[in-house]
Order: sequence, then C-alpha cells, then structure tokens
Amino acid sequence: MKRYILWLVLAAVWLAVAVLNLYSQRSGTVIGFNIFAAVVFAAVGTGQWIVVRKYDASTKWLRRIELAALVVVVLVLIAVLLMS
Repeated sequence: MKRYILWLVLAAVWLAVAVLNLYSQRSGTVIGFNIFAAVVFAAVGTGQWIVVRKYDASTKWLRRIELAALVVVVLVLIAVLLMS
C-alpha cells in the first residue's frame, strides 16, 4: 500500500474522532486539536501524492516530511495539554 494512502486514512480516522468528540460534547480544545491533526495528516498525504506523481522523490526526503508533521502534531498536543 502506498504511504500517502495510509496518511489519508489516518486523517479520515482522526476527523471521525473529532466528529465523535463533537457529538459527545467534549471541550472545544480537544475537538480543535483533532481537527488540526487531521488537517496536518491530510496535507502530508496530499503532498506525498503530488510529489510521487509529478517528481522522482526520494524516500529520505518524504520521510523527513513525515517526521516533521509528527513533531508538529506532538508539539501542539503538548501545548494543548499544558493549557488545559
């Protein structure tokens, strides 16, 4: 399976979690973080799809993008946890 498909599936799952949290009346911070994470994962998946289709991308470069996205999500999670 292509890696960008996994990132897009992860984004869809995270968006579903955000919708479930919305209906279970969780705090807006949790819902906002879930939506932020879904957008970041969808951006990584879409970016990888574009790079793979248009350019001869090395896997080392794509893995750096994946790592950067995960670091951003973890840093925002830490910020959300510290603010609540």
